[in-house]
Amino acid sequence: MNKPEITQENQPNWQKATTLKRLSQNKVLMVRLLGKQIALFHTSIGIRACNNRCPHEGYPLSEGSLSDDCTLTCNWHNWKFNLETGDNLFGGDKLRTYPVEIRGSEIWVDISELPYEDRYKAIIDNLHYAFDHHNYDQIARECARLIKLGADPMDPLRYAIEWSWQRMEFGWTHAYAGMADWLQLHDEYPDDPEIQLSCILECISHTAYDVLREADFPYSENSHSFDEDGFVDAIEHENETLA
Repeated sequence: MNKPEITQENQPNWQKATTLKRLSQNKVLMVRLLGKQIALFHTSIGIRACNNRCPHEGYPLSEGSLSDDCTLTCNWHNWKFNLETGDNLFGGDKLRTYPVEIRGSEIWVDISELPYEDRYKAIIDNLHYAFDHHNYDQIARECARLIKLGADPMDPLRYAIEWSWQRMEFGWTHAYAGMADWLQLHDEYPDDPEIQLSCILECISHTAYDVLREADFPYSENSHSFDEDGFVDAIEHENETLA
């Protein structure tokens, strides 16, 4: 039985990008596929495709520099990516890469979105990295990506508390207390996504700063029923362990 011809109708996520001849002549091209800017590179190990927008500040990677070992450098701020995997060579935001197929004399690119669960996990993993390094800009970008994905915008705050509480030797800091005020301001501007994002960002970044380079504190796993008089007595006698 003859295999059906692969077309944009029966595989809508595979899009014809350009021809081999055109890319061979230019070595790098930027093409638009269903509203996406895709950068195509004719490398020493084959044709590779990625999002043309640098995940840092959106500058065009098709105007970047590509080394023989397939390292793509953004010429604006020197961010470097492995064009094979999309990995950021200095940690942080990963570059989206796309599968490529050669079909006769044509180059086709699969611009399918990854499953929701995979995209959500990648964002949370990147957010955790940014949190641990108090990378303010990346925290903002990952929160924006999560909101664009359609996830609960409060999830980053829940994760921030989960990642921080055990590092707070002396109990919670102003970061937790300030969350209530930031969230109140967030709710006062339901039609202003920029203000709402800023409120979420301040909650998380303040928390990240307060536990920066702090190790988990070895809290005792023993518990006692609360006794107000006993608690006051422990404080009066400077029994820190019991208190």
